[in-house]
Amino acid sequence: MKRKFEVWLPLLLSLVMILGMYIGYRFATGQPNKKIFQRDKGTALQEALDIIRTRYVDSVKLDTLEANAIREMMSELDPHSVYLPPAELKLANEDLSGSFEGIGVEFSQIRDTINILHVFKDGQVKKPES
Repeated sequence: MKRKFEVWLPLLLSLVMILGMYIGYRFATGQPNKKIFQRDKGTALQEALDIIRTRYVDSVKLDTLEANAIREMMSELDPHSVYLPPAELKLANEDLSGSFEGIGVEFSQIRDTINILHVFKDGQVKKPES
């Protein structure tokens, strides 16, 4: 019995070591065995950002990279679609608050079409009397 143990123990340890090396290699290359270790796969953009974050040699401002990527994606859409970073959005919203001067029409927008609901005489809106 002791003789069988002396023969099989080195083989068993060798097998365990080889299996450990294989699993370690799969993790080191970023391709773990999907049958054993399930890994969530994000979008190509998210994977690229993750690789840059973890493996790029220099420090990078990820916010700038993300903003540039979003801006470039939006440029592929219609000419009216734009990306405003948070700082620019705040300024744009400040410009839209308050009163407006214009041509004197009341309108509504349905999808991408503007419908004029009412045209004001002399282009001025009468304020309700209080």
